[in-house]
This record gives sequence, C-alpha cells and structure tokens, in this order.
Amino acid sequence: MSFLQRCSRASSLARPILASRPLASTPSYSYAYSTVVAPALTPVSSPLPIQSEPTQSTSSLETATKPKTTPNRREPGPRMLPYFVRRTAGGELPVYVDVLHGGSKRLTLIRKIDGDLEALKRDLSQYLVGISNYVKPHARQVVVKGDYVRQTKEWLAAMGF
Repeated sequence: MSFLQRCSRASSLARPILASRPLASTPSYSYAYSTVVAPALTPVSSPLPIQSEPTQSTSSLETATKPKTTPNRREPGPRMLPYFVRRTAGGELPVYVDVLHGGSKRLTLIRKIDGDLEALKRDLSQYLVGISNYVKPHARQVVVKGDYVRQTKEWLAAMGF
C-alpha cells in the first residue's frame, strides 16, 4: 500500500460522519438537527496493564484542619423583642434610602418588620436622638426623616437582626 493510499484511508477513518435529520419545516425555513457519528474503533489486541495507585497509610492522610463552619453574620439578640426585622434574600438588612423632590428630601425606610411597629419606632428614636421618625402601618415600615441608612443598619445589627 502506498503512502497516499494509507493517508487517504486514515483520513477517511478519522473523519466523523455528519448525519442530518429534518426537525421541522415551513415554507421559508427548514429546521434540522445534526448528530455526529464517529467511526467504529477496532480493539487493540494487547491491552495495556492497569496500574493501581499505591496505598497510603491513614496517618499520613490526616491533617490538622479545622472543621468547616458557615460564618454567622448575625448573632441572636440577648432578649426577646416585640418586633422582628427579617433580612432580605441576599442576607442584607432591609434598610433603604428614598430620594424625593429631585434629591432635596431623603427618607430612610426600614422594611420587612414583623410585630410591634411602634416599639421599633420608640427604640430607634432612643438611638437616633432628635431625629423625627414615623410609622407606615399598612406598608409595615418605619420611616426616618433624613439619610440615616448606615446608622440604622449598625443599630439593627447591634440589636441582633
């Protein structure tokens, strides 16, 4: 067998066969999917011996690692409160700033409150002294006049939420 014959035979064996089948057709388009069919391989007459990995003693595999624990971003509050502020799906505190009147008025909103809204408002007003706040009972929100998002989040985190 000549060199050219061997090259053409080898390339024809190595070339995959493309089979195309119609999937759907419309008057202007035809959809088809293609599958690649590889040529059958002939088995090798003498397979290679399987080498097993060397075994190691368990003492050499032991490591002095700490067990994995999930970090807890918030500690539960030390006392029972008449209200609870749920975190968002991303684990953040639901405290937002609302910008009104073209940026001249800012309100801090605390959302996702369960329980006594008035008690939360009272406790927050003791922390933010001299700053006006009010309750929106139908929306289950406490509103603080001004941009106090950072201070409010710090206070809620200190309270254990």
